[in-house]
Amino acid sequence: MKSWILQLSLLLSAVTPHPGAASKPALAPAPTPAHAKTSDSTPAPKATPAATWPDIVTLETGIEVRCRIVTATTTSVLIEHPRRHLGQGPPMTREVPWSGIKSAEFSMDAAFRALLKATDPVKDVPRAAARWTQLMPLLSRPHHPAGALGLALARLSVKHPSPQIRLQGIITCQSLAAGDWDASRRDEARLINAQLLMSLGRSEEAVIEARQLTQDPQISAPAAVAAHLLLAHTDFNALKKLDEENPLWLEDDTIRPERETLFHQTLETALKPSLFYGSLEEAAADGLWLAIEVMAFDRSLPDAAHRARDLIHLYPNSPRAAQARRFLEQHHLALDPEAQPDKPPATTGAATAGAAPPPSPTGGEPPVQRRARYADPVTLTQPTTSPPPP
Repeated sequence: MKSWILQLSLLLSAVTPHPGAASKPALAPAPTPAHAKTSDSTPAPKATPAATWPDIVTLETGIEVRCRIVTATTTSVLIEHPRRHLGQGPPMTREVPWSGIKSAEFSMDAAFRALLKATDPVKDVPRAAARWTQLMPLLSRPHHPAGALGLALARLSVKHPSPQIRLQGIITCQSLAAGDWDASRRDEARLINAQLLMSLGRSEEAVIEARQLTQDPQISAPAAVAAHLLLAHTDFNALKKLDEENPLWLEDDTIRPERETLFHQTLETALKPSLFYGSLEEAAADGLWLAIEVMAFDRSLPDAAHRARDLIHLYPNSPRAAQARRFLEQHHLALDPEAQPDKPPATTGAATAGAAPPPSPTGGEPPVQRRARYADPVTLTQPTTSPPPP
């Protein structure tokens, strides 16, 4: 096997020499015999343009071969390459075992590249899935783009209306996370897996996956930021649900601590992208805008205004900056509080220490009775005072 690879290397060395090797002088064309026919003789084959060889295969010997990869299997690569002396006959076809290949650069065909940019889940998932089935066995081969197609399929699956397609997307993500040679694609596959779990209502599993991503020291920054944002949105939804189910949470000693913890946890997670990954501007701006929404939901308008000004100052070209400006205008809050004080009086959040509680709908009813009545809605129709003892 090694001798065969060596022969192939020698054959191809004139096509793409080893880096650093001395260049050889071009060979002069052989003289044409005087008796050779020139008028009706068959012309010599023309040299194949370089654009015909879009792929690069690097052999274990270090030689880079410009070629066209015809097919690739789990055991070998079938390549088509020019002959040693260009113009001397048609291209040669060789089957090279993976054991003799150090790496391969695959340009892929136009249909493959189109699938990477696909945006219609219903239309494009079947075609992407069929091609993914063919290429998945090559997932671990260095520089093979099978993983890029797998990610494209997984992203389409998140948006697909069919739960079965989304379940299949989870299997795709698991394959990518376990076998792709590219670490960044493995990270993104884990993130998309969490998104798919969330879309299927499996929020607890999604949160576990996202938290594992944020705690992984080897995780890529984009995946970590996206995981933080997913957790922040999940916590914010839980916060809104808690308030909806417990409208008198401020007066409930059992609910209030849980609500305050969830509020601060949501806010802290939303701010992490801008605090620790500020160079990822789009994600950092998304996190700041989410923090503004959380503070506004909590009726902490001055704090929300501070974050809005931070967003406008740090990321002025972000679409979120325009939203922050509109937020300040709608609430009559100054863009520059030093030059123009905020018009409305300071409004503190319901969860802020020292905040005045909202007016009680029950007037002067004792807190104990309010909590008891709140815990059991049926008592809303019952008298609030006990009947006199018999």
